[in-house]
Amino acid sequence: MWAPSDGVLARVAFPRIRTLDSSQTPKREAQASTPHALAAVDLSALRAALVGMARDAPEAPASPAPPGHREASELERRLQQRDVELAVARVQPARMEAKAAEIRARWDRAARRDGQATLGR
Repeated sequence: MWAPSDGVLARVAFPRIRTLDSSQTPKREAQASTPHALAAVDLSALRAALVGMARDAPEAPASPAPPGHREASELERRLQQRDVELAVARVQPARMEAKAAEIRARWDRAARRDGQATLGR
């Protein structure tokens, strides 16, 4: 079992499945197992019981945010904004270089057309 948030990495044995295991490969010459019939259920009684439980359940009071939660949320928001700004800043030089190359090419085409010296790089 692996639960990295709890620092757990261990081999564990799970109990064998006691219900119908439809994923199990049948043994040679074994008779296929069939599921048992479902029990009769009174759905209207179940609905009534659930509605009654929901009506009788006390409403949970709103729990106050833990100390530092608001500050942590603000820091996370600012960090995400900073990540966006960094991504834009990384793309900006490439955009500027592409624009400069486009301007140089247009200038060179115009200069060749007019018979003047080119900027060329």
